[in-house]
Amino acid sequence: MNVSSNTFDYSHESFFVNRRTPLVLTLVFVVTFLAITFTRTAPQAGATPTQEQAAAQQVASYRIHTVQHGESYWSIATDLAPKQDPRPLVSQLIETNGSALQVGQEIILPVR
Repeated sequence: MNVSSNTFDYSHESFFVNRRTPLVLTLVFVVTFLAITFTRTAPQAGATPTQEQAAAQQVASYRIHTVQHGESYWSIATDLAPKQDPRPLVSQLIETNGSALQVGQEIILPVR
């Protein structure tokens, strides 16, 4: 019985490292680097405005209203947008100001 030595023949191309391995690894690195770079720095469509821009927009697009006797969110919404369905505006007013209205209360209304 012949006992073989514990050596491996590295002369075959099928071994893990061959002539193309450095090129393939370089390409993988470059493509990954470019993908990460461009996804982090590219502006996104529909990106949210900065906090300062959002604050400036909110200041310009809202006003304060003092609730009068007999007013409700429904009546305020129909006064603000008489030709539109008042339900979305009523929901927005409740979300912004809370559900209960009291005479003399100051609430935030969108400028239309």
